[in-house]
Amino acid sequence: MRIEWDPLDSALLTVQNGALTIHRGPAQQHIAGTAPWLDARWLTDGPILGLDSNAGLSWFRDGKRVEYRTSSEQIERAALAADGTKFVALHFGAIVVVDLAGPTFRPRLDGVTLDHSGATMEISGDGARLAIAYETEQPGRGFAVFDLESHTVLERSWQSQPLHRLAPVGLAFDHAGKRLAQAIPEDGVPALGVLRIKGGDRYPRTRTGGATAVAIEYRGNLVAYAHRVPLPGARGRLQFDYLESGVKGAEIVGVLDTQTLESELPDLVALAFSRDRRRLACLASNGAVEVVPVP
Repeated sequence: MRIEWDPLDSALLTVQNGALTIHRGPAQQHIAGTAPWLDARWLTDGPILGLDSNAGLSWFRDGKRVEYRTSSEQIERAALAADGTKFVALHFGAIVVVDLAGPTFRPRLDGVTLDHSGATMEISGDGARLAIAYETEQPGRGFAVFDLESHTVLERSWQSQPLHRLAPVGLAFDHAGKRLAQAIPEDGVPALGVLRIKGGDRYPRTRTGGATAVAIEYRGNLVAYAHRVPLPGARGRLQFDYLESGVKGAEIVGVLDTQTLESELPDLVALAFSRDRRRLACLASNGAVEVVPVP
């Protein structure tokens, strides 16, 4: 699932349950495809790039397809990089990174099987880094961050915890892939704050679980979480953390201030900051969209 602003912060796209929709105020435009849509991004020069379950790539302008690159491959789930240069997909039980020329990398972790549907995948906006959150048979959740040029593991951690196996972890990079935010769905489980990717080994879990979606703004200095229910003392289910700037510091980025708001939507499943970071777009499980001001 995805919700994203256009380059002018005037319209939104959503990808949900195989459908790609453009939202301009109350008006909606459904974009037809040759197969169910898995992901889409609004590129900086204006077109929309959509990825379907046939691993087909479509470029649209003004709702009309202007280019299509087809493939005979079947993929189950996928995430596009914001710049459109590559995507990560679940393909016949294996996770693979693909650029416009074809497959480039199959991530592996010692002692962990990454070939099941419990994995969540996300590529940084510039296509440089890949994050995978995964479940294990011994109840627990782990994550790993890969550098897509050297194919090396930059970060890796795991914790034992109860699992809601039908509830995925949310992942969000800043554009440069320097910071990673996670939304852990299980209530009452200790969770990470925003991770400063620096090859560390200390991951204090200072947040509370129960988050269903997460977004981080372009530079990584503001993160928003959607919680299933408001946290104690909060004004609503949306939590905004203002973060320390800079690349130096502890593995978990410090929080300078926290604000909360309520959303009118039920069951929030995706979030996105406008490029000027003044507004947050929210997507509900029923397909409804809401835009709230950033406090």
